[in-house]
Amino acid sequence: MYGDFLKNLVLVFTNAAIDIVALIKVQRIRKQFRSGKRSEYYTKKETNFLKQTFGQTLFYVLGYVTYLMVPEISSNKYISFFVSLLSWCAIAMIDGMLTIVYNCEIRGKIFKPKAISVASTAVSTK
Repeated sequence: MYGDFLKNLVLVFTNAAIDIVALIKVQRIRKQFRSGKRSEYYTKKETNFLKQTFGQTLFYVLGYVTYLMVPEISSNKYISFFVSLLSWCAIAMIDGMLTIVYNCEIRGKIFKPKAISVASTAVSTK
């Protein structure tokens, strides 16, 4: 169990480190835009993607720690089971919510009003 925990912990912290480096880079780019030294097109989409991945990493870490630590602390097997179950459900739910909130393409597909097409024909009976 601890081998799996360490493997996932290394992966999550690597992801968090990459997100932090990307966040620092985004801050530098913003400063360059404000001072007028950079002329490339900077989109909100890139910032939203960074927020999405950082939020997903943060909630994965919190959920994984809850999943593993609560059963070790609690002696009641029912509490341990339900907290572990709910932590995995919360990870999946929050992951999806962050994707919807920060990804405009996904949000557009979900909340796009469906066009209703009506086909009509006229028949003459003379």
